[in-house]
Amino acid sequence: MSTPSKELLSAVFNTTVKNIELDRGQTEIKIYRENTSCLGTYNIYELAHKCKEWALNKNYEIWSVSKNKRGEAQIEHFKNGTMAVRDGKTEPESIFQACEWMLSQTKLQ
Repeated sequence: MSTPSKELLSAVFNTTVKNIELDRGQTEIKIYRENTSCLGTYNIYELAHKCKEWALNKNYEIWSVSKNKRGEAQIEHFKNGTMAVRDGKTEPESIFQACEWMLSQTKLQ
């Protein structure tokens, strides 16, 4: 399971994320701030939902599904119609990839 980048989590939580730790079961992610204090421990599905909410606040909508034990996420911008599809090993991973793509698009503007 790939984790979301520190850059994405910094944008989602509106703080500087210094470190990310994925637990052994790969179901929870612990996030640390720049001052090394723990921001919190999040279930990957809860974190994926937070990323979807963040995208929605930026005028993007993400639809995601789990199929054939894999994940797929489609992301679309409300105003300009920019669209992308991302596949991952899991549904949360595909959501993280869609948000990473979105982050890269906002840098280009």
